[in-house]
Amino acid sequence: MKIKYRKPSIKKSISARTIGKSERAIKKAIIPGYGKKGTGWIKNPKKATYNYIYNRTTKSMFEDTNSSKNNQFYQTNSTTNPSSESAFEVVEKDKIRIGNSYYTSKALRKFAIFYIVVAIFLILISFSILPFGIFTLIVGIWLLYTAYEYLKLCNISDKK
Repeated sequence: MKIKYRKPSIKKSISARTIGKSERAIKKAIIPGYGKKGTGWIKNPKKATYNYIYNRTTKSMFEDTNSSKNNQFYQTNSTTNPSSESAFEVVEKDKIRIGNSYYTSKALRKFAIFYIVVAIFLILISFSILPFGIFTLIVGIWLLYTAYEYLKLCNISDKK
């Protein structure tokens, strides 16, 4: 397995953008599960594992490795330094920084609701399974705390 830049192939690149694109569109229209995320793990786990590792250990020569498309907009428009000490920070009215990622308050509310549902499920399940009960209880409480912090950030950003 290589841990370096992938060697570019002009022939394969052109083929993927022209003929390959049209063939994928036809297959996607005809075959119900074609092109859906995660189906490679079901059809051919060995190949899916290889591709998973290959795509994470090699890089394209044409990618910009310093910034992603999503963070670039927020980093240029934000008024705060992204390397500040706090993990949670409200940047602008509807932009909240958590770690190195930026989210809207609507997305954080969805995460919080999902975390609450999963936390309640884990806390209820922790009483029925004895060996893993303490672990699931701790994870459930941690998810409730995280959901509480997300909702608190949403309320702060709505007031700005």
